[in-house]
Amino acid sequence: MEIVRCSKGHFYDSEENATCPMCAAEAARNKNPLGNNILEDGIIPTEYFGQTGNSHAVDNTPSPTMPVDPNGGKVQGYQPTVSADYQHAQSSSNGNMGAYPKTEPIFPVAASSEESTTFDPVVGWLVCIEGATKGTDYRIHSQNNYIGRSAKMDISIPEDSHISAENSAIIAYDNEDRTFYFGPGSGRNIVRVNGKPALSVEKIEAYDVLTVGTTKLLFVPLCGDRFDWNEKK
Repeated sequence: MEIVRCSKGHFYDSEENATCPMCAAEAARNKNPLGNNILEDGIIPTEYFGQTGNSHAVDNTPSPTMPVDPNGGKVQGYQPTVSADYQHAQSSSNGNMGAYPKTEPIFPVAASSEESTTFDPVVGWLVCIEGATKGTDYRIHSQNNYIGRSAKMDISIPEDSHISAENSAIIAYDNEDRTFYFGPGSGRNIVRVNGKPALSVEKIEAYDVLTVGTTKLLFVPLCGDRFDWNEKK
């Protein structure tokens, strides 16, 4: 073994290597560096890919866009949630898909005149034309209808704090003489008919304006001389 030093300061065995092997390795790296393996005109040496033969140009064409999932990204086999009633309606509709169950009334309706004790139809309306519930209508039924903020009232207006909780006013329809009446209840505030105080119950006519608290109500009758539900029994 004979260790010598090359001109660049590398030590090597001159008996095994005629020239400095480290200098030869550096020269090879400088000629085709791994970090700069793309040469002119986009040519890459095939030895970097473990290939033989001619070199190939780099293909910079982007990959084609993948097709959109026909399911729109949803899990296959997904079904929307439907109620048991809807499923039953579908199975019993003889192929009429999308049929919904029949809507049931919230309140029962009398089936015949023999059940007239449960028949309490509307006889008129109060429509708010000024106040917190402007545009809202309230149904009037036969006999006494009490007005107040409480949900127990026949006509409940909880939005107006100037109305007493209970019995702030009363509006009534007498189906015997087919006449409507309006007056104060047990509340403290004065009620008015067409801007004038109503200190006792008085007869009212169509389109009179009734004031309860700060709410003004337009009176719109259904029953009267021209129509009454008693005629239809």
